Amino acid sequence: MAFASWPSSESTTWPVSSSSGSESGSRRWSDLRSPQSVLAVAVVVSLPEQLTHVYRNGVRIGVSTCSTGKPGHDTPTGVFTVLEKDTDHKSSTYNNAPMPNMNRLTWDGVALHAGKLPGYPASHGCVRLPYAFSEKLWTVTHPGTPVIIAGSHSDPWELTHPGLVLGAYAEEELEDAVAGLEGKRHPSDWKAASEYPVTTVIASTADGRIVTDNPMHPDRRSGQDFVIMTSA
Repeated sequence: MAFASWPSSESTTWPVSSSSGSESGSRRWSDLRSPQSVLAVAVVVSLPEQLTHVYRNGVRIGVSTCSTGKPGHDTPTGVFTVLEKDTDHKSSTYNNAPMPNMNRLTWDGVALHAGKLPGYPASHGCVRLPYAFSEKLWTVTHPGTPVIIAGSHSDPWELTHPGLVLGAYAEEELEDAVAGLEGKRHPSDWKAASEYPVTTVIASTADGRIVTDNPMHPDRRSGQDFVIMTSA
């Protein structure tokens, strides 16, 4: 796997404790543990520990306190991939609240981003990080970077309490997440993809057609029109 390249040889360390009550949190980042090259980057968030771990090539290069979802707004567990990134994101759900250095994990609002860390789960479902740590994380992730959020009763110890080296179980889960992206890409025979990418698909059972629509096209059509079979 090769998800991201490391932008610098900088090494920065801070004391880190899962019980930190500081709003700026505590964190450690040392990219010198893994040589600068195009290597796999992955993230593991432990809900029980309230810690976020960053790995490159299976070796931990960063760890930080975090604040996840409070009761009633639980952070979902599972294997995710970064869907989009924004250094200056504003929440469309929570009154334009700032979410700096955002790495989106779900389309219904769960993301990694900078925020206040009171020392306990306090978010609406996102994973809040110290600002300095979120800046460094943002430089090494990209759409497709795998993220495990661990904390369910069935999760193994190596996910909820990850160490300096990423365990075999976690690596397998992350590889499966990346492999799953293959089915979400444009088909290889989609000739109009570069000039007129599909933005909307309209399915009509009345006239038995599927139409791919693109608002940027002069006549609002990408030129692709498929006949579908319908039953009475």
